[in-house]
Amino acid sequence: MRPLSTGFGSDGASTRHRGPRGRAWRRKPSPSGDGVVTEIILDAGAAAGGDLTSHQMVMDTVTRAKMIVAQAWSLLPRACLAGAVTKIRLQDLGAVHGQYDPDTGVLTLNPMLYDGRQIDDAGGADPLRGPRVSRALHTTLHEFSHALGDATGLDRRPAWLVLSGWVKDEQDASGYGRYWERRPGWDYGPSPWRYRHGSWFCREYSSKTPYEDFADVVTYRALGWTHVFGQSGRPKLWYVNRHVWREPDEAEQE
Repeated sequence: MRPLSTGFGSDGASTRHRGPRGRAWRRKPSPSGDGVVTEIILDAGAAAGGDLTSHQMVMDTVTRAKMIVAQAWSLLPRACLAGAVTKIRLQDLGAVHGQYDPDTGVLTLNPMLYDGRQIDDAGGADPLRGPRVSRALHTTLHEFSHALGDATGLDRRPAWLVLSGWVKDEQDASGYGRYWERRPGWDYGPSPWRYRHGSWFCREYSSKTPYEDFADVVTYRALGWTHVFGQSGRPKLWYVNRHVWREPDEAEQE
């Protein structure tokens, strides 16, 4: 999930950042030399707990989060992500799995991700039918991909927007559709973006905005789920292959 400028404080309350977009700021390098974020911050509420069992559960969650972050980082081109994420916060987001704040570079992950749930290549959770990974890895990759898209501008270039005919307009138009959020715990209503009918998406949620579309395509490519693209989705796969992984597209190889 990619809010435009909403972050979260340590108390879990929503805050509005008044500065410029994140990529206009000079962020400090991340702690490790290769650019991977190693600082994971626990929300104050999640860290509270007086007994040994709750403390151990918190420590186990942090350990799992570090492992998943390292795994996700290894699947993405590091040059595109260097400096885009300043820190990672574990915080209860309710029904929302994760968020990336482009103003601060803070990536927030919901601790509920580490309960063992999985997601398949169709975006389903139950029943699982195809190749699958942990929801934690999928979400971490997805949010890293938001950071990548924001840092590079690849999720809003005309060459990307044209692939689904993306237009930010509250007025509906013939030949276009838009995503409606109807899931419990999420902000109900239509997306401000509309897309061209017949456009291909990794899953329904990808059709919410060009940013979600881009994040999912990068995530699926990173997971090796390239079989889902088919002929209709091939242009999007070529786009991330060329601009994120710096690989030539199939036309150039012929």
